[in-house]
Amino acid sequence: MEFNTLSLILCIALVVIGVVCFFIGITYRKKVAEKEIGSAEEEARRIINESIKGGENKKREMLLEAKEEIHKSR
Repeated sequence: MEFNTLSLILCIALVVIGVVCFFIGITYRKKVAEKEIGSAEEEARRIINESIKGGENKKREMLLEAKEEIHKSR
């Protein structure tokens, strides 16, 4: 009888430990995923900002070239 009680307690403890580990794993994976998403969003913002700056620089270059062409044609 004592062996059965000990086995039951051990089984219950293992189930509880398993459930706790499961939720710890879910929480850990969620934090890792959020960190990866944040990193990807930051990289996307950086790429967009670089593209905007590059486009503005190209626009300035083309305006200067157009002004030079106008002055040459006069």
